[in-house]
Amino acid sequence: MSILRKSFAWSFAQRYFNLALSFITLPVLSRILTPEEVGVYSVGVAFVALAHVVRDFGVADYIIQERDLTRARIQTAFGVSLVIGWTIGVVLFALSVPISVLYEEPGLRDVMRVLGLNFFVIPFSLPVLALLRRNMAFDVRARVTMASSFAHAVASIGLAVAGFGYMSLAWASLIGVLTTAILAARHRPSGIGVWPKLVEWRRVASFGGIATVRVFLDVVGERAPDFVLGRMIGFSAVGLYSRGE
Repeated sequence: MSILRKSFAWSFAQRYFNLALSFITLPVLSRILTPEEVGVYSVGVAFVALAHVVRDFGVADYIIQERDLTRARIQTAFGVSLVIGWTIGVVLFALSVPISVLYEEPGLRDVMRVLGLNFFVIPFSLPVLALLRRNMAFDVRARVTMASSFAHAVASIGLAVAGFGYMSLAWASLIGVLTTAILAARHRPSGIGVWPKLVEWRRVASFGGIATVRVFLDVVGERAPDFVLGRMIGFSAVGLYSRGE
């Protein structure tokens, strides 16, 4: 099978595997969780989605597209990802309290803090996944992604059944991210270095700056209904909107 056909095959498999999981997971969670619980999580995710745009900062695209990708540049991309990710994690932890006060929902604090933990883990898998894509290892990348999606689905349903409410979705997200990091570590290419560096951080930063601003504005527009509905009408409205969407 040619590389192009192989990439399409694995992309197809990954897409429809995730779609099948959604068909199973969403109806089950809709029966267990109330619209208000879904709404609390959705508003928390809306804030975190903005942070994810900044967290990526074009690092993955840089690794994929850099023509002269040296070991030092891979380590620099890892270092930049760590600095940005960990900084955002701390900021989300700090902002969780005022945001929960603004929305008059203490649960938002816990949701945002758990989701913020993802930012401490993601940098460890990001360079590896980008390298797998650069090296056209589509089968490995798809298996990692599908395993993570499966772990997320099982955890979300299991925790919801156990009575964790909206926190079941937050903890499931962290479990999915941890699964990705563990599996990515197993497929880490040899010779790329383990320790992060910042020796060529300007090269990485200049690559991702403009793209980050554009994507950030797109996400703001996409998540605006969650922000407004949660503040003006209530979390039940956000939950119903999320289900309908």
